[in-house]
Amino acid sequence: MAKKDPSPEKVMENFVGYICENKAESRHVRRVAGWFGFVVGGIDHIADEWEYLHSRQFKFRSGGKWYKVRFRHGQQLENPCARGGLQFVEINQADFRVDGPVALEIRSYDEAEAFYNRPTLAPSRRVVGSPVALPSELTRTS
Repeated sequence: MAKKDPSPEKVMENFVGYICENKAESRHVRRVAGWFGFVVGGIDHIADEWEYLHSRQFKFRSGGKWYKVRFRHGQQLENPCARGGLQFVEINQADFRVDGPVALEIRSYDEAEAFYNRPTLAPSRRVVGSPVALPSELTRTS
């Protein structure tokens, strides 16, 4: 696979920097900074390419589909929780302003680590527990 531009390290640096500079007082947003190495590392394993959408959002292509990663407050998640998490949302190719289905939700450090160890995307799924606990239906086939 070709080297990605920006590099995974630059993507992580950009978003952790954004959180530190702009969301330092927001604990529910700030807590995802600790997961971001796992998230970017997992994406790096499955992404064919990626690019910035905005200063605080990027998109990546995997298996012919484009996805964006966004923070969601707890009650905005498909599987609500008290503290929020990250959603991987398929980008609607017909109208970029309209979100497609949610391919993955990550709501904890353990789920971020599980994604890194076994990166997969499937509509409306959430990473749960250890990498061994992931259902085989989530495994991406190439």
